[in-house]
Amino acid sequence: MSAPVFTAPAAAEDVARMRRALIAAARGLQVAPPGPEVWGWRGRTLGRRAGTSWLRIVCAPSGKAGGRAAVGGHCARGRGGAPGGAASAAA
Repeated sequence: MSAPVFTAPAAAEDVARMRRALIAAARGLQVAPPGPEVWGWRGRTLGRRAGTSWLRIVCAPSGKAGGRAAVGGHCARGRGGAPGGAASAAA
């Protein structure tokens, strides 16, 4: 596996909050994401493989969720980049 392109947020409390949100999203979707963490641009997204799909959460200010971060998996899937499907939950 290659080196990560993006890294976790600098603030430990942001890392912990994102990890808790990913765990909560996985429970809500009844999936167990066993893969390694993959951090997105500026630590605003966190994802892991969840079976044949990908689970990713996005951290955005209220009312600002959406845009490229929210549809990146869908767009990548069309180009052969993202596995299976994409599910996301707001953090």
